[in-house]
This record gives sequence, C-alpha cells and structure tokens, in this order.
Amino acid sequence: MPSVESSISTKPPTVYTNGVVKTMTKAEMILKMVMSETNSAEDFVSAYSRLLPESDSSELQKVLEMKAIRRQEQTSIIQLYRTQIEGHSPATSNLNS
Repeated sequence: MPSVESSISTKPPTVYTNGVVKTMTKAEMILKMVMSETNSAEDFVSAYSRLLPESDSSELQKVLEMKAIRRQEQTSIIQLYRTQIEGHSPATSNLNS
C-alpha cells in the first residue's frame, strides 16, 4: 500500500470496495429499522423484509433488542416474521429445530 504522502495513486481492489459498500448499506438499513416507529407488527415486518431481504429471525431479534421492544412484543413480531417471510408455522418451527 502506498503511504499518505506518496505520489502514486492507486485504487483499492473492486472486491474490497464492493464488500465495504455492501456492509455499510446493511448497517444503514439496520439503523433505519432501529430508528423507525413500530406502529403495527405487520408494517414493521414488511419494512424490515423490504430493507433487509437477506436477513433472518435472529437478526430481527437483535434489531428489536436495539429498539428496546419488550420481550412479549418481540415474540409476536418474530412469529409474524417467521410465518410471513420464512414460511414457518408455529407448529412446524419446533419440529425443524
């Protein structure tokens, strides 16, 4: 890597740049969800799946914890997410675990 005062200008590798952009975009989407209002569970799950399509229920739980959502509300939102997005019903999710 060239030093700060070097006259040689090089760009970082494309793979590195793309990785940084992807990670920062995901962090930005997580912050948007943490800062968003939770008017209804359905709206929240819909917005969450739209902003973070590659996410899963464990990541959703972390976002809900950052929002300081009560555990009882977290459970209902996560169940809704699993039913609507992941395609699990409460009866089959216990069997697949």
